[in-house]
Amino acid sequence: MRAGLPDNFARNPHWEPLFDRMIQLRVGEGLKIGFTIQVDTLCHRIPNFIEKAAQAGVRRVFIGLENINPDNLLAAKKRQNKITEYRAMLQKWGEHGAITCAGYIIGFPGDTKASILRDIEIIKREFATGRARALHADAAPGLRGPQGPISSPDPRLHRLRAPGRTNNGLQRTDLCTPKTRPPSVS
Repeated sequence: MRAGLPDNFARNPHWEPLFDRMIQLRVGEGLKIGFTIQVDTLCHRIPNFIEKAAQAGVRRVFIGLENINPDNLLAAKKRQNKITEYRAMLQKWGEHGAITCAGYIIGFPGDTKASILRDIEIIKREFATGRARALHADAAPGLRGPQGPISSPDPRLHRLRAPGRTNNGLQRTDLCTPKTRPPSVS
């Protein structure tokens, strides 16, 4: 079954009755439900959210990590994203059996290849997420830089693009650490 879910399930005012109904379908009626949701980095602070998500059948969680550089988070007006919260949130999802995938946005005005590589190492070492994907910050509704809305990608990133390479100039966007890498990932 495919269904459209909100881009931040944790901020849906009806998340709890939706999860309760899915739990009832799974437990009470034996329906095999497993699904993926997208959440923000503070969802673990909502009482019972992760517990009910797991009971309802959440198996995979996409987290809008955005970035770990505090200046980039401020530039994107993502003040709610606190890197000090990331580890606790990822660990809590892991304790409930969910596979996490974090979206890490690159292309902010302060990004350089060196800063991106540094941030990737921090993500691998500190957050031990199941997976993280580097996503290029192209113009998107609501995406903001320090001078206002971002209307085009940072032109410096063009030099990093080449055939067979990702938008960030790295060979892979898979930021798994060896101990968290699923067996299917080489």
